[in-house]
Amino acid sequence: MADTQSLTATLYVQAQRALDDPFSLTSALIVVIFFLVSSSAIQSCNKRRRLIPGVPIVGIDERGSVKAAKKRFVHDAKGLLQEGYEMAGGGLFYVPSPLGERLMLSREYAEELKSAPVDKVDFVATFQEMFEGKYTTMDWTEVAVAEKFTQLVGRVSSRMFGGKQLSQNTEWVNTTITFAVDGFIGAQKIKKYPRILRPLAARFIPEIAKIKNHYKFARNLLIPIMQERKRTGEKPMDLLQWMMDNAKGPEETDEAFIADIMLKVSFAAIHTSAAAPTQLIYDLCQIPEIVAPLREEMQAAFRETGGRWNKQTFNKMPKMDSFLKESQRFNPLLLKHGVWVRTACVSGEGVCEL
Repeated sequence: MADTQSLTATLYVQAQRALDDPFSLTSALIVVIFFLVSSSAIQSCNKRRRLIPGVPIVGIDERGSVKAAKKRFVHDAKGLLQEGYEMAGGGLFYVPSPLGERLMLSREYAEELKSAPVDKVDFVATFQEMFEGKYTTMDWTEVAVAEKFTQLVGRVSSRMFGGKQLSQNTEWVNTTITFAVDGFIGAQKIKKYPRILRPLAARFIPEIAKIKNHYKFARNLLIPIMQERKRTGEKPMDLLQWMMDNAKGPEETDEAFIADIMLKVSFAAIHTSAAAPTQLIYDLCQIPEIVAPLREEMQAAFRETGGRWNKQTFNKMPKMDSFLKESQRFNPLLLKHGVWVRTACVSGEGVCEL
């Protein structure tokens, strides 16, 4: 309350000075601001300080101000809390913090609070109040789930394919993602033309032109990496090194060929791998009652394997495995699996024609 009185007094002095010049526009504004701000400050302070009568506040000075205690909380919160416990004799007390006065309860209230209904005790509202959620957060934030997972899978796969040097290269990760998108869109566009016109039409399709740039970027990035590995003899455990070690013949050992293959492998890995967890999130949102059993199973498996994530941990999660499989079964990436038949064949169902 002392803070509010100080603010009001300051504004009052400024208003008095402003009234000495009644013809000044600034004077009029200051007078208006005085009445609005002082009234708002008092109401806001009274509303914010909904403290329980009779409960002591630790750290207040002789004027009843908590400003010093709030500053002390930053560097001596433990001492302030200890002082409060001793002052209240184990009972309730308030401790001032930069985020407001916080009511300290004894341990006996813990179970009651945990089991209290949401309409009585709202933990989310606590953070809304602490961080002024009206101004700093939103109740709902839209997230492009597919995009986030694509970025995540892009980085993880790049780590396996070429180590940290690739996974931490934002331009490479973005290239591997857009390469697949441009390839898909370019293919859809060029299919609209008769086969005889496609070589000509390809020159005027932007996505196909971008694909050439993607290959160029991959070569400019990966060829120096391969040359550096050959020069130093370094052999990291990643796909790029495996391809270098197992390449045979002049075509496979060509560094430009390996760089092109790396880009194509990323094309096959990223979007297909990102689709499964994306759809899984959608399914969990649609069936929220399955979240708790899955979480309990995961926590139990984690404890049983000594707090480690490994193959044994996943083997102890049959519910999660089942949910993942069912999610993919109901939401396949493609409507069907297909193969390109190069020659006519005869099967039990009849003749396969090209």
